[in-house]
Amino acid sequence: MPSASRPACERTGHWIPCQVRQRLERSGLAPRDSSSTDLPALGPAPAVFRVGRGGLVVYLFADSATRARAATRLDTVTFVAAERPLTMLSRATVIQNDNLLALLYSKNEQQRERVSDALMAGPPQP
Repeated sequence: MPSASRPACERTGHWIPCQVRQRLERSGLAPRDSSSTDLPALGPAPAVFRVGRGGLVVYLFADSATRARAATRLDTVTFVAAERPLTMLSRATVIQNDNLLALLYSKNEQQRERVSDALMAGPPQP
């Protein structure tokens, strides 16, 4: 009997790097790997993407409690929650879901909504 092959990107119920990329691609956002300096040190090494004209920095934590603790270190004037409007002082939109914390550097409202919708839908379930 042939063995079932493992999917290219395992579904763990938590965010893992390949799931973030797949979700962005399936949302039509075409992420490209990038790099950046001057990022908040929140614990895990971030993955950095170019998404259209904006930048997306994704931190993946061991669990949601660790992510929530790290999020408290972000300045709420500079980093604004996805459901709040950006201000002149805002640098990035904070998107949080399960073990994922993402910072979207874009002032484009449509892009904020698309990226937020893609990541707030939750990680693929097992």
